[in-house]
Amino acid sequence: MEMKMKKTNLLAVLAALFLAACGGSGSGDDITKRFNQTWNVNEDIVRGSDGSITYYSIAWGGLVASLRDSEKPVDWSGYEQIVFEFSGSVEVGLQVIINDKIMANASPGVTELHCSLQGLNKAALEVVALQTSQPTELHIKRIYLSTEPMPSNTLSIWDGECISGNWVNGLNVPADRFATVEEGDQLEIVYTTDNTTDLEYWQMKAIYSGVNELLEGNADDQNEWGCVTLEKNSTSYTITLTANDAARLKETGLFVNGYYLVVTQVNLLQS
Repeated sequence: MEMKMKKTNLLAVLAALFLAACGGSGSGDDITKRFNQTWNVNEDIVRGSDGSITYYSIAWGGLVASLRDSEKPVDWSGYEQIVFEFSGSVEVGLQVIINDKIMANASPGVTELHCSLQGLNKAALEVVALQTSQPTELHIKRIYLSTEPMPSNTLSIWDGECISGNWVNGLNVPADRFATVEEGDQLEIVYTTDNTTDLEYWQMKAIYSGVNELLEGNADDQNEWGCVTLEKNSTSYTITLTANDAARLKETGLFVNGYYLVVTQVNLLQS
């Protein structure tokens, strides 16, 4: 009886070791080694002894992982996201493409990038590419798959300085910046109220770019002209997007203008 128990325990240990070596199906399955090629011949990859990657990129080149196993696409149905971990803050903008779709992007300063797999056919994935907005030396600690749901993620989709004045200037956010938007996501518009003149109110208007149609998500705040009145010294305004908003923004993009506002950033808040 004692010998039988020892044999059973040994088998259990070996099975556990096998699952650990194979990565199993739990959170944190490392796929760094799959990223072993680039889209441009002028780029380079250097792999460290710890498995980390130094990627010498050009603008909109690509650090690429081919996902075909034995000539068949891989099946990542059990996973929710890909996570890119960097060795320090990244100095350039980033973008992740899966198959032929932009799935995530990030502004400079991030230390990791979470890329959702939602909206994809996860049973037929063929390629993932990480791109940079400028040439850089990018240090990647690891890249892994996670079964955990996406954390709340603030994605900067526009930054700059748009001084609206008296409805004179507005800003466009291109449609491709909304590639991952879904119903329930929030649009955050960051601004300062221009106090250089003797004003008593400040307003903002958000429409689908190229057409004079208002976003639906803030309909309750809109006046008869579709404008939202903002508090003096307020700094941001948030719109929870409807399903139609999400679909239309993917097609047309966003246009924002206002009455004596200085808009500096537009963020997409995703859960």
